[in-house]
Amino acid sequence: MVSRSTVDSIILRKSFGTVKNIVPVPNLIEVQSKSFNDFVQLDYLPSERLVMGLEKALRDVFPIEHSDKLSLEFVSYELGNWACTCGLLTGITNRYTWECTRCDKRDCSRLQDGQKCTGCDKKTARYIQCPSCHSRVGIKVPLSVQECRDGEETYAFPLKVKIQLIAWDIDDQGVRHVHDIKEQNVYFADVPVMVDLYEQDGQYFVGNQGTFIINGVDRVVVSQLHRSPGAVFSKSKKNKDLRGKPYYLARIIPMRGSWIDFEFDTNDCLYVRIDKKKKVLVTTFLQAMGTNRQDILPLFYASNMVYIQDGDLYKKVDETLIGQRLEQSMLPEEHSAKFAGRRVTSTLLSELLKLKINRLVVHDGALFNKVLRSDFIDQQTGELLIEQGTTLNETHCATIKQQKNGFVDLVDLQGYIFQPTMALTLTHDRCFSQDEALHDLHAKIWPGDSASLIEVKERLERQFFSNRYYDLTRVGRIRLNSKLGLHIDETQTALTYEDILGTIRYIIALRERGVGELDDIDHLGNRRVRLVGELLSNQIYTGLARMERIAKERFRMQEVQSALMPQDFLNVKPLSAILREFFWVRSIISIHGSNESFG
Repeated sequence: MVSRSTVDSIILRKSFGTVKNIVPVPNLIEVQSKSFNDFVQLDYLPSERLVMGLEKALRDVFPIEHSDKLSLEFVSYELGNWACTCGLLTGITNRYTWECTRCDKRDCSRLQDGQKCTGCDKKTARYIQCPSCHSRVGIKVPLSVQECRDGEETYAFPLKVKIQLIAWDIDDQGVRHVHDIKEQNVYFADVPVMVDLYEQDGQYFVGNQGTFIINGVDRVVVSQLHRSPGAVFSKSKKNKDLRGKPYYLARIIPMRGSWIDFEFDTNDCLYVRIDKKKKVLVTTFLQAMGTNRQDILPLFYASNMVYIQDGDLYKKVDETLIGQRLEQSMLPEEHSAKFAGRRVTSTLLSELLKLKINRLVVHDGALFNKVLRSDFIDQQTGELLIEQGTTLNETHCATIKQQKNGFVDLVDLQGYIFQPTMALTLTHDRCFSQDEALHDLHAKIWPGDSASLIEVKERLERQFFSNRYYDLTRVGRIRLNSKLGLHIDETQTALTYEDILGTIRYIIALRERGVGELDDIDHLGNRRVRLVGELLSNQIYTGLARMERIAKERFRMQEVQSALMPQDFLNVKPLSAILREFFWVRSIISIHGSNESFG
C-alpha cells in the first residue's frame, strides 16, 4: 500500500508494506532518452558523430546529383542555437576550439585526460571564451519548458545543415573536375526535442523527462513492436515434393528496401522473387550480379576429382577422401582385406600414405548418376565434351574413358536427394552471360521499361547494395551475420553479395541435408522494439527523400547560374510537414498523463 502526500509541490511516496524493496526501481525513461540522444547526437563535433540517427538519414539522401554537372553535398548539421552569452561567438566548433597556454597550439577537438594539450602533452589547454562576456559557447534555449507549457508553444531546436553546391567540369576523357564550390548553412526545420535539457560531465544531453511538448501539451512517443529485419527460413505451406516432403522458403527482410524471396518449384529448381513479382531462376539472378556461369556450382559444392591416365580412372589419396568409405576394388590386392569397408579418417589416411598407396582405382560404375561440377573438355583440342551440371550416364562414361589424360570434376554430394539443387537449376537456365541474365531479369521484374543493360545493372546494384535505398539496420546486420555465419562489419547495413550467397547455401543445406534451423516469424525472438530514435529517423528520411525529388526537379528547370546557392534548390517544407504529422496527427503519439492506452 502506498500513500501520497504533497509538500512544496513535491510528491512524497510512503510505503506501508512489510516487505522491503530489495532492488531499487530502475530509470524506466533511460531507454527512450538514450535512443533520442543517439538520434540527435547534440553536443558532438561533426567529426565525432557516428553514422546513426539524424547523421545517417542525411548521409543516405545526400549527395543529390544532376547529370554529373551539379551536386548538393552534405557537410555537417547543427541542432540548436550555439552561442556565448553576448552572442559574439557562435557555432558548436567554437565551443570545442581550444588553445594551449604553453605552446600556443590552437585546435578544435574534445580535450581528454584533464585538458591535456595534444602538442606538448601538458595539461595547459583551455577552451576559448568570448573576449566580451568571458563565457564559453553553450546552447541557447529560446523558451523554457514551463514557458512552452504556459504559452502553448513547441519545445524544439532549429536544425541547420551545412550544404555545398558543387559545379563540375567534365574533360574529354570523361573525368570530373571541380569548377566551383558554394557552401551555405540552410535552415531545415524546427525539430521537437525531448525535454529537458541538462548538462552532465561538461556535455549537454536531452530527454531526462522522456516527453515532448507540442503546442503546450506533453506528448509521449510509444515504442512499436515490429518484425525484425534479417533472414527468415520456413516451410512452404503450398508445394510438396513427390514424397510429400514440404519445400523450404527463405526471405531477406530489410527495414527499408526490396524483399527477396527464395523458393523451390515442383521440379526442385530454386527461384528468387523480388518484391513478390515474377520469379527468376536463382542462377540467372547470380549471373545478373556478375557471377560467371562456370563459377556457380563451385560456390556451393565441394569437388570430387577423378583423374584419367591412359583410359584408367583413379583418385589421389589426399585430404579430400576424408569421410568416404573405401571399397575393395579401389585398393591393391595385398591391402584390400585390411582397409576395405573402412571410412577414411586422418589416421587411416596417414596409414595409406605410409604404405605408399597414392591412388585409388575408380571403376566406370562409380561415375554413374554423378553430376559434373565443371565442364569436361578435351585436353588436346579444347572441345567441350560434356556440359557442366550434366548427370552422367553410360554414354558420358564411355566418352570419358576415351580420353587418355585429363580429369573429371564431380560434385561431392553428401545429401539425401538424387540431384544437386543448383545443378538442376543450372540445366534449366538458358542464360550464358551477364547481358542475357540482365535482359531476362529486366523482362520479368521491370517489364515495359525500355532501359539499356547498363541502366538495368545500375538499377539492380542500387536497389540492393546502396545505403540510400536499402537498409538492414544494425540489428538486421547482426542477426544476418549470426544466422548465416558471416563476419561482415556491423556498420554495413546494405545488402552484400556474401549475404545472398549465404542465404542460398543455407536453404540448400536445409533441402539437401536437413541441416539448419527454421524460424517462427511469430516468435518474439524474431521481433524487436523500435524506439523513438529509430521512428524519428525513418520520418526524417521520408521528408528528406521528398526534398530530394523537389531538388532534382529544380535542377532540371533552373539554368546553371553563378548567383545560385544551395538554398535555391532545397524546399524544406516537406520535412516540416512530416515532423508536424508525426508529432500531432500520428496515432503512435499519446498524451502524457492521460488514461488512454499506449497501443
